[in-house]
Amino acid sequence: CCLQMVQLLKQHEHLVSVFSQATEVMVKEFGNTGMVMELVREISRVDMKDMSRDTTSTRHFSLYLLELAEKCAEQMIPCVSLLTCHLDGDTHYSMRKCVLGIFGEIVSKVLTREDMTDNDREDRDNFLDCLENHIHDVHAHVRSHVLQIWVKLCVNKCIPLARQHQLLGMVSG
Repeated sequence: CCLQMVQLLKQHEHLVSVFSQATEVMVKEFGNTGMVMELVREISRVDMKDMSRDTTSTRHFSLYLLELAEKCAEQMIPCVSLLTCHLDGDTHYSMRKCVLGIFGEIVSKVLTREDMTDNDREDRDNFLDCLENHIHDVHAHVRSHVLQIWVKLCVNKCIPLARQHQLLGMVSG
């Protein structure tokens, strides 16, 4: 099922919203949390060189993953290790934007509780560090998207106070 969804996503942009809603239903109403990991695993198996050449399917995958993160942020946390390979400069910028957007969604929706464990705080700080690292990305679209993510995190009061002064310095110069 997951492989077929990925193959269809590769070809049809109009399936992005349909599949993200279907995945959300499978996860939240039927408890099939492993489906998210399997879908991300299938997408991560696509060769990066193919993603660089076929920008259409790359855009479809990135839109799907970002929409899925908006709906099922908690289930995306175990998948992060499969997606971090897309953060280097060799991958297409839309996948970098996608992965950074997923980090923003996870921080915004999952890692902002008052009762976080030390591991949760460490994960949040790692995600925020990664977002900071891409404020000065080589691609302007990625830089712009990262700043939009920071604005969203700021509006939602998800940035720790200790980090705000440092972040302001990075953004302003």
